[in-house]
Amino acid sequence: VLWSKTGLMPGAPVLIDDFMDKNFYQRCQIQSLFGVDEKSFVGCLLTRPLHTPVLLTKKWIGLFDHFRFTPYLELYTPTWLTWLSRIYDSISWIGFGLCFFYAYLLLSTKNIFGTKIQDALIAPIAGIGYVSVILAQHTIVHTEDRYGFPLIPLCTVAFVVYIEDTVKNYKHKNLSYKKLAIFLGYCLAMLVIFITQIVTWDVVASIN
Repeated sequence: VLWSKTGLMPGAPVLIDDFMDKNFYQRCQIQSLFGVDEKSFVGCLLTRPLHTPVLLTKKWIGLFDHFRFTPYLELYTPTWLTWLSRIYDSISWIGFGLCFFYAYLLLSTKNIFGTKIQDALIAPIAGIGYVSVILAQHTIVHTEDRYGFPLIPLCTVAFVVYIEDTVKNYKHKNLSYKKLAIFLGYCLAMLVIFITQIVTWDVVASIN
């Protein structure tokens, strides 16, 4: 919608986010990908540098709140199942955030791009690569969320792997209390951000 300016079809089950609508949709008339003015996607983001991280975070959260992927999910999913799925989505969202840490650890491994790369690293590198591609695609345009479905279980796996590594390092005293506190604080912050946003969208949906 931001790119085409075609407007929404009458009765389209689309939830309007006031922040995204006022700061980007109503303001930018996008005609190209690159540029410095509000007629380009990059320019649109750069002209509101303080708002851009919020926009990107909202779009990325939208990839993980699969309750709103289709109208029938919202209409016919029982409340208990909705929140059960959102617990899973929350774990996946935290795993998504931890992918950045995991990517750093992989890149800092010796010979990561050399001939001696370990076979065990191929799978996580491929997974992180896929996550990055889907993320970049979703940032520029809004394709149907179902095409990004593998993103959720991959990020859940990343969460499990990182938790296992953290527990192992803590047991072997390779992890200080300070680093553990930072890790837990980061996970908690990711969780709060996710829950706050989806609850806010739920409130807007209930009003409409």
